[in-house]
Amino acid sequence: MTNGFLKGAIMGGVTASVVALLYAPQSGRKTRKYLNDNSEKMLRKARKEYQHALRSARKSYDDASRVVKKIEISQINPSRIWTH
Repeated sequence: MTNGFLKGAIMGGVTASVVALLYAPQSGRKTRKYLNDNSEKMLRKARKEYQHALRSARKSYDDASRVVKKIEISQINPSRIWTH
């Protein structure tokens, strides 16, 4: 679910940017030139942000998994785990 959400959020942001540029108060020729000149840069930035979000989500998942395993193994009060 997180993976799909992140892809959707990034694609939504890119789409919104393109629509905003298309409706900007400048000529179509200038807008097309801007999009043409900057599309690779925007795509690289979107990929970089996506990879960063994915790494962050994986780290959060791994951290939570470790805590859950610790709780299962130790069978102690979960509030004591956070103090170590």
